[in-house]
Amino acid sequence: MQNLWTSVEDYLDELFVDSDPVLEAILHDQEASGLPAIQVTPLEGKFLQMITRLMKAKYVLEIGTLAGYSAVLFARALPDDGKVVTLEVEQANAEVARRNFARAGQEMKIAMRVGAALDILPDLKEEGLVFDLIFIDADKENNVHYVKHALDMSHPGTLIVVDNVIRDGDVINHDSNSPMSQGVRRMNEYVKSEPRLVRHGNSDRRLEGLRRHVVHAGQRIANGVPAHHGDANHGLGRLCNLSRAHDADFGRVRRPV
Repeated sequence: MQNLWTSVEDYLDELFVDSDPVLEAILHDQEASGLPAIQVTPLEGKFLQMITRLMKAKYVLEIGTLAGYSAVLFARALPDDGKVVTLEVEQANAEVARRNFARAGQEMKIAMRVGAALDILPDLKEEGLVFDLIFIDADKENNVHYVKHALDMSHPGTLIVVDNVIRDGDVINHDSNSPMSQGVRRMNEYVKSEPRLVRHGNSDRRLEGLRRHVVHAGQRIANGVPAHHGDANHGLGRLCNLSRAHDADFGRVRRPV
């Protein structure tokens, strides 16, 4: 079955993902630098770009830069005055990412902060930064904390995407000793009980692909998707949605510069 779904994804890649020498060079640099191949796939990246454009997002926060592949994808989807703020804990990864931001001509639209995200996020909140889209792709043990910070830096309509949360199905194993699976379960329990969120889930049958999750914050919702955005789940069955129904305390807006 896994071979079948891999073939299906290859087929969709051939149909809908154009050759991109810059993105291919980023992936080559990532591999040559010894970084793991855990970035979003080209098909997933294009889907995230579509969501970003449909939302008319201008300000993106990314937790987990790696080699900069997804940050470049987001930056390309933003208007000229948009900004991606990306956080990376490893200095070596950050050096690779900076090369790739320059390679893609996106260094002016991407601001990277290096250090532990749990140390940096309070600073971003203190600065009053608010984002339209937040992509969480870091250590799963801290997912619940990242989501809580994300809510504090969101507004009605913000989309929060959390990556790698099904853990090859291990998330449903109550006896799992995996810290990552346990972290995902803690996050899922939190969002289940968070009254500001409206929840929706969706996954596919690929063993390797059972891993994605989306937290969606917004007021106008149709089946977990903003009513004015269309069916944002179509084409990538790895996603789940949560929706922020309201934010009575939302009052400050300072855009990243």
